[in-house]
Amino acid sequence: MAVFPNASLAVNDFVAGRIDLMIGVYSTIAPQVKAGRVRLIAVCTLQPHPAFPGVPIGAYSPLVGERPFRRPANSGTNKPS
Repeated sequence: MAVFPNASLAVNDFVAGRIDLMIGVYSTIAPQVKAGRVRLIAVCTLQPHPAFPGVPIGAYSPLVGERPFRRPANSGTNKPS
């Protein structure tokens, strides 16, 4: 696990491939997803995010096991493209 002082530094390392998985808020990661730099693998909510139709919700992700996984409504789980 890596701790960053701000989201911009985390996104920079994430896009560069120095970290493999990131949970970030919509405003930080959406531009990277839309540009094709990262792939959104789940949104960490109990409902689908309207900006990312078809992206699985965290509650049904195999990453979370039996308990629903939920973060703030504008979070998502991502990986480099």
